[in-house]
Amino acid sequence: IGVQQVPPNIVLNGLALVLTLYVMQPVGARMADAVGGANGLAGVTSSTGNMMETANLAKEPLREFLLKHSQPNERAFFLRTAQRVDPARSVEMSDRDFVITVPAFVVNELSVAFQIGFLIFLPFLVIDLVISNILLAMGMMMLSPTTISLPLKLLLFES
Repeated sequence: IGVQQVPPNIVLNGLALVLTLYVMQPVGARMADAVGGANGLAGVTSSTGNMMETANLAKEPLREFLLKHSQPNERAFFLRTAQRVDPARSVEMSDRDFVITVPAFVVNELSVAFQIGFLIFLPFLVIDLVISNILLAMGMMMLSPTTISLPLKLLLFES
């Protein structure tokens, strides 16, 4: 936009954390329901076997979320890569394993984020180019284009 470090990084990180908790709340609730709700969590820490059993019960809602939000071609890519890197261990792997779904989910989210960022960036770039050309055509080379374009970008972003 033309303004650096506004808002500060700590605010952006806090906002990201709050939005993550908001988006993942239904998955967390389904995980808690799969384990047995609040009463079922009481005996979880008593032994390692109970913890492993609880983790196995809780992983299915998370797996469903990861499968829903990752592309099949990305899961297939990571499965093929795992089979090439470690053929002995990857014999029993499927595209539903967390070793495959987690990186596929991350790559999918990053590619969607870059696409959204690019689509948001294009109008701002056009505004900068148009304002710069208009100012140069008027002979106002000493006036910073940011002074003129920042209010227009904010108006565009808010509308």
